[in-house]
Amino acid sequence: MPVTCGTVAVGYPLTVIGAVFGRSTGATFDAPSRPKPVPREIPTVAWFRTPLVHCAIGGFLPFRFTLTIHLPVYLFILLFYYMV
Repeated sequence: MPVTCGTVAVGYPLTVIGAVFGRSTGATFDAPSRPKPVPREIPTVAWFRTPLVHCAIGGFLPFRFTLTIHLPVYLFILLFYYMV
């Protein structure tokens, strides 16, 4: 509880002060290069870069780790447990 209170007592005021300071002293954005007048075509996304595939792979990887690391270790421990 004291750590949380200390974080809020120090972190929140610094965030507000930084936001006020940044907004008041901010300069206008000046791009380092000028944009081209001719629009370019945006290529289509490959099937493996779609959000659905990323979600599927992201959900599969933790289970793959469980099956390839934890399962053999668990079976190895069971082997010695039942041998005794």
